[in-house]
Amino acid sequence: MSNAPQTPHTIANTWIDNARLVAAVAVVVLHISASPVVFAPIGSNSWWAGNTYDSATRWCVPVFVMLSGYLLLPTAVTSDTLGFLKKRASRLLIPLLFWGLFYQAWQLWQATPQVRTALWAALPEQWLRGAPHFHLWFLFMLTGLSLVTPWLARLMAHLSIAQQRHLAWTLLALGALHNAAFALLEHATAPQFFTLFLPYLGYYVWAATPRCASVTAQSSRTKAVQIGLLLLSILATMLGLYVLSQMSGLAKGLYFYEYVSITVLPMSLLVFVLLQSWTRPILGRWTPQAARLSFGVYLIHPLLIEVLSPYLQSLQTLGTWLFIPLVSSAVLLSSFAVAGLLHSVPWLRRTL
Repeated sequence: MSNAPQTPHTIANTWIDNARLVAAVAVVVLHISASPVVFAPIGSNSWWAGNTYDSATRWCVPVFVMLSGYLLLPTAVTSDTLGFLKKRASRLLIPLLFWGLFYQAWQLWQATPQVRTALWAALPEQWLRGAPHFHLWFLFMLTGLSLVTPWLARLMAHLSIAQQRHLAWTLLALGALHNAAFALLEHATAPQFFTLFLPYLGYYVWAATPRCASVTAQSSRTKAVQIGLLLLSILATMLGLYVLSQMSGLAKGLYFYEYVSITVLPMSLLVFVLLQSWTRPILGRWTPQAARLSFGVYLIHPLLIEVLSPYLQSLQTLGTWLFIPLVSSAVLLSSFAVAGLLHSVPWLRRTL
């Protein structure tokens, strides 16, 4: 690898690739750690292990959203609206339709005859809710953000930096309030696929808001403060889930895991800022190629969790604190391998 100084363009690409990779890792860890949080007794050692890993990775989806805003909003100002939307539709709708139908077929194939009948009846509702499979809501959400991007970009171009920041913080606050109302109020109406993007507009806009100083030039002291605040936000998420679950049950306690909760919101912003100062490629010269597969890893990993789980259950004897990272590593490596294989087939590449 060359020892030549990195250009600003190279530095920008490097931190973005790093961010994609660590967010993909975090998504896998989050989904592996969810099981002990839901099924282990609250307050048990296994439950705390799951809660710790899960809380520490809750920033993953907001970081993906912020990366999209950071990359798309500035360029959409000068793009042809129809051309932009066609490009985004190709990027999102093909994977959404392919993997949505694939996972539903997988569920039907795995189900018993009685369950299969109920699944067939529920298929239209799953699409209406934006969840043909539990993780595919993310693609519906990104599609909604893409639809408003051309107009949002033009609006931001006519605002001052101060006004852009005000807009971003207002949208973040509204998203947090909306999220809290849905998570904590009784009989809240579940969102449909066409409204899933609304709570995430704040993240999307905030990431595209210009900064007064280069993030990569921050002092070590500033970074230390940011890391300290990040750790506090993770701890607050862990304890918030525990306390509210003890008071009102796990269903209410899971509010603290929401991606726009009062603890995950600052956690996500801090991670995004810290990632921008990570300018050395995490995997050396393989970083760009691996980062290119991160979207595929997101799409594929739930399948591999199901496929590999029966073969990895023996690792539970090591305890949940070790079980989660070991299984996450196996799923992650397998997901990258399968994504790489699919990416090498021209007619399957567009599904990733």
